[in-house]
Amino acid sequence: MCEKSRLSLWVVACLVIGVCEGMADVSGVGDSGEKQRRTREEILSLIEEAGTTKPAWWDSVPLEYPETLDLSFPHPPPTKEWEAYKNIGQYMWSIINENASRFRQGTKFMHFILKLNKDDPAVVSRARGQLGHCYHDLLQDWARAAYWKRKAGQSDLALANSYWQLGSKEMAVEILERMRFDNTRYGGIIKLWSDMGELEKALKLASVSGDFRDWGAAPRAAGDACRKHGRYEEAIGYYEKVLAVKSKEENNLILKHNQEHARLAIDHIRLFETFDLGKVGDGTFKAGVPAYNGELVVSVTVENRRIAAIEVLEHHEKQYYSSLTDMPDKIIRAQDYRDIDATTGATVTADAIKTGVAIALSQGVEGK
Repeated sequence: MCEKSRLSLWVVACLVIGVCEGMADVSGVGDSGEKQRRTREEILSLIEEAGTTKPAWWDSVPLEYPETLDLSFPHPPPTKEWEAYKNIGQYMWSIINENASRFRQGTKFMHFILKLNKDDPAVVSRARGQLGHCYHDLLQDWARAAYWKRKAGQSDLALANSYWQLGSKEMAVEILERMRFDNTRYGGIIKLWSDMGELEKALKLASVSGDFRDWGAAPRAAGDACRKHGRYEEAIGYYEKVLAVKSKEENNLILKHNQEHARLAIDHIRLFETFDLGKVGDGTFKAGVPAYNGELVVSVTVENRRIAAIEVLEHHEKQYYSSLTDMPDKIIRAQDYRDIDATTGATVTADAIKTGVAIALSQGVEGK
């Protein structure tokens, strides 16, 4: 393949922001993708019922954890070294978060820690917060996520998103309008406003992001929001702002990822936004794309003008491993890689899979 052709493949989309993945027990979204609307009373009842009962998977998951862990859960850890098999917070980050097969195990473990340290208010608070993270970021169990976020007193983006996913825009808006913003959440807040149909509020927030532009998160999210709503020229304008960001840090990896996203998104809008699966012939097509920890390779099989299978052949990802199965399944169900409604809390892994599928399918376009 010539260099020009190779470059033309790389401009296929980094499409909408990816998501927190997992296996939800309770959701406000049906198989059709239409969000169910619920009253405040229904939401609170649903949260209470879910939070005070065991998940369906509970009895099938054994309580397992390293015997070397300090079960008193001190914070901060007593040593400066990263010791994932001694410090609970580091264990959850390095061992649980990076392994989808352990998501439920880690969640059950945090319930154990909560019960074990029930007389220590500080540990109870930390354990509740960790459970909110597990149920939201790892399992997408929105009702239980909301239950534990509320118990931990964390009225944050994850709680707002849980309310939205469960079917209450009003409850989500109440949180967003009183939140204090930081540079790790600006993009997610803008995205949630956009997902709820409040594009102008999303763009207004992006315009006052101030010093947070050092990461390019706000203009990137604004570009994604405009793109989601079909305002492509505005989206390009925001993506160009991302590319113009100059970081004070010598090696700002977050800005680097956001600029790569913006660069690919601009090219995708200009060249591939009207991609037609009906023009792709039968066959199996492969593509490699940069993901968070190295190259990710996907294989896409097309039969009778339909996506029959998607397989991740190679990856080096750690965090949010479930994207590797969850995102291909979503694309197959939708028969499209572009208009999947992603959940707040995007990951580079999900974007990489969608981009890889797009590049692979572009190779099969007939008569190009």
